[in-house]
Amino acid sequence: MQQRPATTHFSGEVDLAAADRVHGLVIHHRGYFSNLAELAAGSSIDGVSTSALIAAAYRRWGRGLAARLDGQYALVVHDLESAEVLLTHDALGIVPLYWQMRGGRLKFATRLSGIVDADEREDICLSEVRRYIEEGTGTTARTVYRSIRRLTPGSSVWIAGGASTVFTSWDPRDVAPIALATSGDYIAHFKELVAAATRDALAGSASPWIALSGGLDSNTLLPPALQHAPSLTAYSIISPQWREADESPWIERVVGRTGIPWHAINAEDVLPFGDFPDAFCGGPDTAVIHRRFDRVLTGLIGGSVLLTGDGGDSFMGAQLAPVPMHLADPLFCGRLRETLSDVARWRRGALPHRSAAYWAVHGLVLPSVRHLARRPVRAPHYHLRLDWLNPATPGDGAAPGPGLPRCATPGQQAILDDLWRCAEDSQPYDKGYESRHPLFTRALFEFLWAIPWSQKLIPSCDRYLQRRALKGLVDDEMRTRISFGMGSRTFVEGLRRSPQWLDYLGEAPRAAELGLIDADKWRHALRQACVGQTRAEPLLVRTIAVEVWLRQLAELRPMQRAAPLPATALSGQRA
Repeated sequence: MQQRPATTHFSGEVDLAAADRVHGLVIHHRGYFSNLAELAAGSSIDGVSTSALIAAAYRRWGRGLAARLDGQYALVVHDLESAEVLLTHDALGIVPLYWQMRGGRLKFATRLSGIVDADEREDICLSEVRRYIEEGTGTTARTVYRSIRRLTPGSSVWIAGGASTVFTSWDPRDVAPIALATSGDYIAHFKELVAAATRDALAGSASPWIALSGGLDSNTLLPPALQHAPSLTAYSIISPQWREADESPWIERVVGRTGIPWHAINAEDVLPFGDFPDAFCGGPDTAVIHRRFDRVLTGLIGGSVLLTGDGGDSFMGAQLAPVPMHLADPLFCGRLRETLSDVARWRRGALPHRSAAYWAVHGLVLPSVRHLARRPVRAPHYHLRLDWLNPATPGDGAAPGPGLPRCATPGQQAILDDLWRCAEDSQPYDKGYESRHPLFTRALFEFLWAIPWSQKLIPSCDRYLQRRALKGLVDDEMRTRISFGMGSRTFVEGLRRSPQWLDYLGEAPRAAELGLIDADKWRHALRQACVGQTRAEPLLVRTIAVEVWLRQLAELRPMQRAAPLPATALSGQRA
């Protein structure tokens, strides 16, 4: 029997490594670096530890280090003599970094829970909360707290003289277009980049794991991962009781072919809503409904590194909407004839067949209008009108802060928007293992960003380059399949079996008190979801995440600390 959460004293904990002092620098870091030794070469600072190499590289490059580092990491360097501070993270933003300057004090953390105190109850940014419900992860530096900012992909912060400056450390718009001689050259280079990214992600891991599905992304990682880590073990979520969502027949083919040790987790044992969250999540996060799965997986793999192919859709050329978002790109470059030719080719080759008016509206007009209006180009729920979501919430006047670069064309902008949505966001729990994402490396992203669309996506085939690269590595039926086990069955079943969650979410909802939702219609929507009537499931899940966060925030007490933790607070002033 689930126990409803009682009022709890939540205290934020940071998950950056404990501070190291090296040659007058205080260094905090999380994640892994793939070129640190190279950047530290020639320095007079001795040592082979990560912090020593960071210190050497920083002394050599200063704040320019942010543009040169590669890997998946968050890093804060505090120079004790100059009182200067560098806050940075990997170019694609896979490891988040949040920061706050208040009263001459700097706080930072890779999770919002590492910064938030009871004072933040009065600091909620309602317009950002509503935007989160409607669109998911944002594309600016704003968070659901007015005083807390996050680093967007490609951005860093430099603090000197008590003043903070956000600067660009990476911009994909600077990447030159790539045109190779033959189709085989694209495939060969893609394989090389995936192999290098996988090798770097496995560095320092004695007993790594991989999240294995019957899809393309995990099977893209598996061959190079087995080559570099023969001790690799796989786990998968299987659903034998729900055949429409079950990937196990495809996974068993891979396991049989490779001989990789494999652990299957039955989806029915880790349904959403299986447990209540037991730690303060800091901000809205959809992971709150998957706490049971986190516990089961942590118990299985312990403190190991976990390779995951999550998020490959964002720039591999996956067809995420009925019409691709890049068809209007030539139009923005003044190439009308090319635009009309591309639309005609897609209309002839894509299934199902649609009218010319449909392609004109959905392939050209809507992406163009949304891009010009600086709205997310790909917005699958923009047409939905949910009666439980109130039509408007007054804005609070908070400045949006720096955001993602604005690209010249809708297709490229859609890639950046999708990238930010897939990047790892605030993590409410210590999972007990470290997820690493080899497909989200700068070199691989830049390659896929710069090559022609015709190499990634054609009317008869999405993920065109990725599918060709897998030829001979997986059987052709798996390589060319276009349907995958997915859907809302586990969400619906988990909610249906969890009446305590229904009571928790529906009793005097905090989101209704703030004017975000209509309480009665919200309770009706939850009851409807229990019988499969979810309509816009992502919006429903995000609203659940908001409600859990608001309830936790209302119960939050001031942090009881004798002194600020070194990893969560630094002086922003000169000594």
